[in-house]
Amino acid sequence: MLEARIKSEDLRKLRIIGRGTEGIVYNAGKGILYKLYTCKDDSHSPEQIQTAVSRQPLIKHSTLPLGTLYVDDAFAGCILKYHHLYTNIHNICILPKKMKLEIIRKIIMQVKELTDNNIYHFDLANKKDFQGHNSNILISLMGNIQIIDLDGRGIAYTDEPNEQYRQMTLRSLLHLLVDLLYDFDYYGEEYEDSDLKFYGEILLKKGLSEELVSTIVKRTDTSYDAINQMIDDVGKRKGLVIS
Repeated sequence: MLEARIKSEDLRKLRIIGRGTEGIVYNAGKGILYKLYTCKDDSHSPEQIQTAVSRQPLIKHSTLPLGTLYVDDAFAGCILKYHHLYTNIHNICILPKKMKLEIIRKIIMQVKELTDNNIYHFDLANKKDFQGHNSNILISLMGNIQIIDLDGRGIAYTDEPNEQYRQMTLRSLLHLLVDLLYDFDYYGEEYEDSDLKFYGEILLKKGLSEELVSTIVKRTDTSYDAINQMIDDVGKRKGLVIS
């Protein structure tokens, strides 16, 4: 496991390349990033980073945290791989339908690899902010997928399979895919029953199964098979223009 120890005055000299709800990301050079936690809680610990590092040999398609960051000799964050020249997954909107579906299948496969190894990401779905779409999945110019933010409060590493966490991950994945395919971003806000019925009818008309619509608007359980079937159904519909 990597370990970086740096003085606060030296950290401030590094270039900031991102800010999130949990921390600030610095370019540390040599292909790595330092993520400084600004909102520390029990989910941020050297033990969690160590667990992530130990799980990496099981994960072939995603890069987990590389090690711990100490600032002024106090635990302060983690070391991450810098995915240079990657861009936000929402930029696939400009791609042809066939290519877009191939990329989405890669996303599903990589999320499944994580959950199969008891790594659960609850924050895959995008959030819109003043800069537009923002998600925790990146894509390279070659079509490679990288899931990021595999540390902190939006992640759980467990020793045994956890079905509740698995369903939370699947719902987040489904929300993201429906947004990518249909430009429909529903994230479980508190809506009136009439609104839920209205949104459900929209999704049914778009071709989603009743099971997936129920998962989105009622937070019922779903499966990878059901999500993959949605992608297959989209691929079969001729003339469909995906937003």
